[in-house]
Amino acid sequence: MQSILDHIAPLGLLWLGAVLLDMTFGGRRALGAIPLVETFIEKSILTLRTKLERRERSKRNHFWRGLLAAGVLSVLLGAAGYYVNQLAFSHASFAALAVVVLAKLLGLKGFWQMLRDKVTQQDATMRRHAIEDAIDMLTSFYVPALLLFLAGGFWLLLPYYGFWAADRIDRGNQPPSVFLQPFRGFRSFLAMPGEVVATLFVMLAALLWPATNWRTAVLAALKPGGRTRNWPAHLLAQSLDLALAPRAKFRSAWLGPKDASAQVSADKCRSALIVALIAFAMTLAFLLVLLLAAAMG
Repeated sequence: MQSILDHIAPLGLLWLGAVLLDMTFGGRRALGAIPLVETFIEKSILTLRTKLERRERSKRNHFWRGLLAAGVLSVLLGAAGYYVNQLAFSHASFAALAVVVLAKLLGLKGFWQMLRDKVTQQDATMRRHAIEDAIDMLTSFYVPALLLFLAGGFWLLLPYYGFWAADRIDRGNQPPSVFLQPFRGFRSFLAMPGEVVATLFVMLAALLWPATNWRTAVLAALKPGGRTRNWPAHLLAQSLDLALAPRAKFRSAWLGPKDASAQVSADKCRSALIVALIAFAMTLAFLLVLLLAAAMG
């Protein structure tokens, strides 16, 4: 157990440093304006899709080309991540650079700025979109990325970021891209443990915020159903009597109580975003506990 904690401790410190750096200097200016690894990964996926997904080809052909592209890209990103791991702990300057790269991948401050823009529009639909984006960011990227980073550092994080970026690129396409389907499948497989943990954090956050119905939250957590990616959003929708659109295939068009409204009021939007923020804070508390356990060894 101690050897595992000793492995996690330096990676956890990098993660905390990246979160602090991003929340201080991130966003649309300063750190957020510097193009780094995340820009390269997203442009690589878009280039591969442009060159390999042609209209005259069959869906099966698109799928196999996407599978090959996802495999090659994951190997290249995994190899790059392995060398970044080696460099990050060889010298303080490389560790600082690794923190900058990680902060850019997280992009938390820029994301919260985007949510603020949606909420300030005073539109019920935009408020719902802000809630959906916040809970999905926590569920589909942040918590899974944290667990993968603690397990393997950049060696696991960079490939996962590529799969998640492909999913984000394809979001809203109807029908979804067959070429990007393997990317989405790999993301779902790697994210599953993190999505389960995110559900636990959201449930605990809902219990702590007085505006939620904690009994409904517990029942929703005990019987989530459907894809794990939808579990936290389903729990939040049930606890606040909201109707939220699922980000993964679901048996119905909406998550939440049958008679809930998708027209979200300002008060419910505030409560939902506070629950998401509490859940995010719990991930940091979880990491601090692991670091404390490693230090007390």
